[in-house]
Amino acid sequence: MFERAGRATIRGFLQWPDLFVFGLLAFGLTLILDTLVAPIWNGLISGDTSPVVGALIIFAQQFVLTFASFVIAVAAARIALARMVGRQMSIVEGLSLTPLLRPIATYTAIYTAITSAMIIGYLVLMYGATGLSFASLTTTSGLTGLTQAPTVNLNPSVACLTLLVFVPAFIAWMLANLLVAPVLAAEQPGGTAAIPRSWHLVRHSVQVVVG
Repeated sequence: MFERAGRATIRGFLQWPDLFVFGLLAFGLTLILDTLVAPIWNGLISGDTSPVVGALIIFAQQFVLTFASFVIAVAAARIALARMVGRQMSIVEGLSLTPLLRPIATYTAIYTAITSAMIIGYLVLMYGATGLSFASLTTTSGLTGLTQAPTVNLNPSVACLTLLVFVPAFIAWMLANLLVAPVLAAEQPGGTAAIPRSWHLVRHSVQVVVG
């Protein structure tokens, strides 16, 4: 399954090298976002920024990153799906997402609320209010960035309990959202329906999806 998914991905990029532009767009987005929020995270570390402001910045950061990332991902998925059935679609056409902007925004709001709550809950339970400064690790890598937070001086019992609760929740949440972009591109459901539909597809082909 993993090999099949890998071959399909490589074949797609070799056949349509212009789609690499979407990877460059995503990379540029994360660099810009990092530059904008870095001073705020530095303020949290030094104590100059309040935890409430930090929590709001986490939400704003996740919303901007998710919305922009999914505009890019849905556009790429639209082009790939069109070309798979023999219909040519340019990058400009793929980025013409006017009918899909509302579902993407609705999905982004739901994803951001749940993801931000997970990030804040995890960091506060593990590190206290000052733990919000480690949210800077999630700017470019999302929830997986939390694995880079330091583990020294943690209360072992609290850390174990937190990990037992949050790690499975993180994994389940990330898996549930893996196919949202192609679902939005192919089926154009409402933003609230995209996550259940993605989860349904993931459950039936989890090995291929993870691969």
